This record gives sequence, structure tokens and C-alpha cells, in this order.
Amino acid sequence: MTMTPPGTIIEYLDSGRFVCGLVLQDSNNRLRLLNQNGREMNLPASRVVTVSKTKHQINTSREDRIALLKEMAALRADLTDAVPLEEIWELASEEEESVFPADFLAELSFGENLTDDQSAAFLRAVFTDRFFFKYKNEMVNVHTPEQVEQLRHQRRKEKEKEAILTTGAAYLQAIMRGEQVTAEQWPDQKRILGWIADFVLFESEADQADVVRQLLKKAELHQPNQAYRLLVRAGVWGNDENLPLLRAEQGEILIV
Repeated sequence: MTMTPPGTIIEYLDSGRFVCGLVLQDSNNRLRLLNQNGREMNLPASRVVTVSKTKHQINTSREDRIALLKEMAALRADLTDAVPLEEIWELASEEEESVFPADFLAELSFGENLTDDQSAAFLRAVFTDRFFFKYKNEMVNVHTPEQVEQLRHQRRKEKEKEAILTTGAAYLQAIMRGEQVTAEQWPDQKRILGWIADFVLFESEADQADVVRQLLKKAELHQPNQAYRLLVRAGVWGNDENLPLLRAEQGEILIV
């Protein structure tokens, strides 16, 4: 593996976020570096995403080095927001090849003579968006139009689920507090309470069991029988609802 000289600015991912680091030493595929948060650490070289061509001084004060890294991180974040990723994808899709060096695609946005910041910003955009490109083995793969549409559809479904969980949890808590929640306030009320009823009756065999588990967890309804009490408070069931009978009736409906 190529050595990374001291003074190189690298970027790595930490909990999904890009972090800039100034390399102080490369030893046995581990980089000793100072990152933008002022932390000195040893980083496996395999975690490095971008490497600067420009070398920077490492014998300046610690404060100056951290200030440099923070300034660079802020600039790259601003440049990332301005990358027209869909336009670049449209141009790349016209090529016969489907795999490109990152800098080749970055030049479609920033022009020739890329700076380290521009090159890094393009890769940040690729990692952030994920619809149009995929970075793999130090190359950028261009998604097909079918892949893009599939990823967009998947994201729409995820956002719908997030909305159901966030909104639903708030209304479930309101119901448990004894508040009146109308269909106008919560249009999904009947559907979601139906999911919860199925879950109480059939547990893991219910069609929306996973969603209901997440919903109850988000609403902090962790205790046994809280889902049952919720349905009673919502007026779906009575205090002494005959659950075995309901299971049998639901089973007959499924058979029919």
C-alpha cells in the first residue's frame, strides 16, 4: 500500500460523517493524525476515503492545525452542497463506460485543474446522495436509470414509514393520555389501530408486526398489555374483549 506522507490531509467516515485529518505519521498501514475536532488518533489506512495531493506544514501550533482542518471541512461542506450530481449523472450515463475515476466525474462539475477540496466535495456528494452513483474499490459506479428509480422508490417508502412512526407515536401517546384524536387530525388512525389490533391478536404473524413493534417502541408503550389498553382507550375494543373469539373470527375471514 502506498505510504501517506506527513502533512497530507485525509478524510474518513465517522458515524456516517466526513472528518478531515492531518497526517502526522504513517506506520504499518496505520496513520497517526490530528483530526478537525482536535483529537489525535491512530487510524487504519483502510478507512481513508480521500487523500490530498497538497502537503501542509505539521510543525505549526496545534491551534493553527485544527483551525486549518476546520476551515477545510467547512469549505468542502459548502462545495458539496453545490455539486449538481444529477446533471453529472446524466452526462456520465451517455458514456459507454459505467465505472469512472472520481476525479474524472468531478471535472464535469468543477472543470480541469481540480483542487483537493473540489475532489473531496464530489465524493462527499456521492456518499451523501447514493441515488446516482456508488463508490467502490476507489472507483465511482454509475447507476442505471432503473437503479435510480428503484432507489428513489425505496427512499419514498422509507420516508412514508418515518412519517407513520413519528406522527403515529405522537397520536398514540395522546390517546393513552385520554385525549380525543379525530380522523381529521390523524387520517391514518383507523388503518394503524387496525394494525395494532392484528398485532395483539396474532403477534409476529400479523402482516405489519415489525412496523407495529417500532411504533409502540417509539410511543414508549413497552409494557405488556399496553397495546390492548390503547385499543380500549381508542374505542376499538371494550374492557372485556373476547380475544379468542376475535382470533377465530379473523381466522375465518382469512380462510374465506
